[in-house]
Amino acid sequence: MPPEPPHEPTPKRHCIKPTSSTVTPPASPSSPVGDTLKKLGKFVTQHVRLLRKLGWSSFIHSLQHPSDCHPNIHLIPHSANNYLHRLATRGVPAPSSAQPWPSHHLKKVFKRGAHASAQHVYRQFLFTDMLDTVQKGYWSILPFSVVKSYPHLKLSPAGIVPQRTRRPRLIIDYSFTEVNKYSLPLSPWPAMQIGQALPRILQ
Repeated sequence: MPPEPPHEPTPKRHCIKPTSSTVTPPASPSSPVGDTLKKLGKFVTQHVRLLRKLGWSSFIHSLQHPSDCHPNIHLIPHSANNYLHRLATRGVPAPSSAQPWPSHHLKKVFKRGAHASAQHVYRQFLFTDMLDTVQKGYWSILPFSVVKSYPHLKLSPAGIVPQRTRRPRLIIDYSFTEVNKYSLPLSPWPAMQIGQALPRILQ
């Protein structure tokens, strides 16, 4: 087994997707879902081997892609330049004040699985979107059996939100298992602005 992950936040937040037997029954290998699951399965095998070989921190570092931010972002004439540079070079911290979940609680949340919208209604879309996100290096995909002993593991259900005239949207409900409730608010509050984008840009 790999060493326990460090207690400090990982350099860059990754959404670790524990695979669950409760998502859906197995699909035919010749179906579009079956083909997508086969590709996801290859990533599962690859990531498990890498984790066991490298340990948690090195595993996360090995999957990171180069930052999309400009290397000289700290030179822009803006009061948030150093903050943005820190996010670009060290990642977004995601510390939590929650105590480690006991094993029986982890198993209960795991057995519940994803929202019905993800398990049944938009099943094909879920797997396709997951595959795309994993291929781009934004997510890691690991079996629950491999990560269940990690003391700071938290699980949140996936869901799919339909959108009019647009493709559905995959979300992770961090409020359902109270992950949001215990996340420490480190970001500047003025940065949390929802809506009215055009007026704010013009200002």
